[in-house]
Amino acid sequence: MAITRFNLEPLQACIADNATILVPSLRIKDAILAQYHSSQVNKTYLTPEVVPIDVWVKDQWDKLGFAGVSPFCDRQILAGAEELFIWTSIIEASRDQLPLLNPNDTAAQIGQSYQDAQQWELWQHIQADSEHYAANPDVAVFRQWALAFQEYCKQRSLICL
Repeated sequence: MAITRFNLEPLQACIADNATILVPSLRIKDAILAQYHSSQVNKTYLTPEVVPIDVWVKDQWDKLGFAGVSPFCDRQILAGAEELFIWTSIIEASRDQLPLLNPNDTAAQIGQSYQDAQQWELWQHIQADSEHYAANPDVAVFRQWALAFQEYCKQRSLICL
């Protein structure tokens, strides 16, 4: 007996139309495709195009950038490793004021926190009410590192996914 990991019923019309199905993660893509494959009775069939949203955005950005369309050709999307390297460099540059045992782990956490702040639109609040947030030393340091990250990216025409 097959295990049902994902209900394909809401997607059947999209699959029949050969639509690209955007999903939030690779895990969900794998769940959809596994369920689709286990539901097939024929030996051969077309696999639906299921793509994680971040992969799709990056592909679209690259296509439009190669075509010379602005702003896509004006800025480059950072890969995860590149972003981590920049965060690590910024954190290591502040070692005199903030000695840390493991800047790489801190960089990963700060990078994720920055992404979360951007996605939840918290960064604008941190910027607008900087005096309030400066009272908390942890948030003040986060803000300082984030501003350095933004400046680094701005000078080099880089953006985060």
